[in-house]
Amino acid sequence: MKNEKEIKQIAEHYGYKHQKKILVEELSELIQAVIKVDRAEGSLSDVLKNYDNLIEEIADCEIMIFQIKHLLAINTDDFIEKKVARQIERIKHETVH
Repeated sequence: MKNEKEIKQIAEHYGYKHQKKILVEELSELIQAVIKVDRAEGSLSDVLKNYDNLIEEIADCEIMIFQIKHLLAINTDDFIEKKVARQIERIKHETVH
């Protein structure tokens, strides 16, 4: 991730207790942004505004997740690898409609 040094500095400045609250807020905003994109109607500019907001909220969540992982020394690589492999196996066994 770009700006890792600065993001770690922010995390360490505020600490886990504060940043976990911010993570929850950002996740909530991401949920709202996903819903707004799904409901987007009207002009192209309205749709694009919602899409841009979705991108921004994803970025906010990625930054906050990175901070929490840093503060708690969490490495998710093994879990991600297992979950992706499991889902690929599920896809192989799905029936196509």
